[in-house]
Amino acid sequence: MIYKLDGEFQTRIGEALLVQVGGIGYEVACVDVEHFLAQKTGTIWIYTMMRDSSLCLYGFRSLAEREFFAELININGVGGKMALALLRSQSIAVLLTAANTDNEEVYTAVSGIGTKIARKIILELKHRYKKLQAKFAHEFYDQNDHAEVFSVLTNMGFADKQVRSVLASLRVQGSADTLDVVRLALPRLTRSSRNANL
Repeated sequence: MIYKLDGEFQTRIGEALLVQVGGIGYEVACVDVEHFLAQKTGTIWIYTMMRDSSLCLYGFRSLAEREFFAELININGVGGKMALALLRSQSIAVLLTAANTDNEEVYTAVSGIGTKIARKIILELKHRYKKLQAKFAHEFYDQNDHAEVFSVLTNMGFADKQVRSVLASLRVQGSADTLDVVRLALPRLTRSSRNANL
């Protein structure tokens, strides 16, 4: 089973990424293709899924994303494509918090997820919320760590929820420079706002 790849991120193939390692090109369905293309080279965490006679590779920015993907596909009715769509839509922290607060809209906002499957995901995640929160504790963004960043971004017109989600996905540390964090967050917030208006 392929667990991770260290190689060159070459080009987009639809929603997938071509990763070249030692002369071999791997097609990997990714949470964030643009993230890897911007890096050009590096590590991508892989979840290998065998389906009938085919082999599907799913790629993630972090081990935590890979592990949460595994949690999602263990829920009956949630396949790789749906789990990937969920991780593209929101951060781990937002998805877990939404499950714990019975916020179906976070899930039904994802194409292909109706009320029935949203409720099933919420039920499964809520049942294990404390364990999952502890397991993915480092994914939860503390607004107090970057109150200045939060203030700058919300004053620019971005919604509180959007800002929390993006900052959580960036996994910024309390010691990070305010301007650097704002520069990292802006492209994602702009993209998120554009998609929301489509």
